[in-house]
Amino acid sequence: MSPIFSPRAAFACLACVVCHLGQARAVGPAPHDGLHDLIVRADARIDADPENAAALLERAALQRIHKAWTAALADLDRAAAVQPELPGLAAERGRLLLDVGHLQGALAHLTAELLATPADPVLLQLRGECNQRLGRSEAALADFDAAIAAAPACDPDLYLRRARLAASTGEAGLVRALAGLDAGLERCGAVPALLFEAIELEAALGRRDAALARVDALLATAPKSAEPHARRAALCEQFGRLDDAAGAWRACLAALDALPERRANAPAARRLRDLAGERIATLTVASEPRRR
Repeated sequence: MSPIFSPRAAFACLACVVCHLGQARAVGPAPHDGLHDLIVRADARIDADPENAAALLERAALQRIHKAWTAALADLDRAAAVQPELPGLAAERGRLLLDVGHLQGALAHLTAELLATPADPVLLQLRGECNQRLGRSEAALADFDAAIAAAPACDPDLYLRRARLAASTGEAGLVRALAGLDAGLERCGAVPALLFEAIELEAALGRRDAALARVDALLATAPKSAEPHARRAALCEQFGRLDDAAGAWRACLAALDALPERRANAPAARRLRDLAGERIATLTVASEPRRR
């Protein structure tokens, strides 16, 4: 077996590990904490005023988040009967239809709402998602471009989504995706997720020195982090620089050894440790014939 990673396999493995390491660091409430209480409050407002269209719309959104699709649709229908031109009604119906997979209907409602508020970044992003799921890549990219331009603050996830969609359209899309990531890095700063994605795109375009330079820039911002060392190691393997790869895997292990015990014993950290050890062993065996 070749000692060199498949590039995609390497990056997929590392992306998974990095994702889980990030999750291990982020401790907070579940996104739906308190949802039931909010629904109960909306119930009380509607009980007091059954024709309160705004309260019906609010409860519909809460029911959608709760995945109570039928209840959400019923509230939207009631709100529409009371106030057909209620602001946000078409958008919420579009969100609901998108969530349940009725893409053409979602597209129609989101487009209708955007006629009234054409620079709404949330609606543009939702329509972009809808177009993407419909296989309309150029329309989706146009929506994501407009959403980014209209957004008052940087949204790294949106830059990342746009880049991945552009990259899926072919070689020219890789260049377009990289340019979009660079715009995101300029606006958002050195966000690791954007940097990692840019590194992968540089590698996919065969730009070895540029890919390694981006890893070095990432290491400069997080010299004690294991993930950038792992990314450098995978790149060096991909480019046939096996001694450099072994050194980078060792640096990755050293960074893992320096972690506090709780983080060092997290499943993602253990997986990365196992991966680094495996690659060092394989590269050591591969280097022996060259040193004889």
